[in-house]
Amino acid sequence: MKQLIFPLIILCLFPSAVFAWSLFGPNNYNDCLLYYQKKAKTKVAAYAINWACQCKFDGDYFTSHADICMQYSEKNIDCILKNVPDAQTDNAARSIIRACNAQE
Repeated sequence: MKQLIFPLIILCLFPSAVFAWSLFGPNNYNDCLLYYQKKAKTKVAAYAINWACQCKFDGDYFTSHADICMQYSEKNIDCILKNVPDAQTDNAARSIIRACNAQE
């Protein structure tokens, strides 16, 4: 029992915000960008991550393509955020976006 108390005390000393972001992922647009953009390897991937984070957290897209968020479900956006950053080329990123859009 004593072995369990020490780790619990240490865990309680850290602010909950330290664990919340890493356990549950980003919780706003800026955190989403910071988390996924650093993994992006192509321009298309960076662009897709930007609008996917915007759609996921703000609901409205900020360019002339105002209806782009309407084309994608939450599942599609999560698929894009999970898979697009690993794309090695622009064509691979586009293919991943199409594949995520095709899932229903």
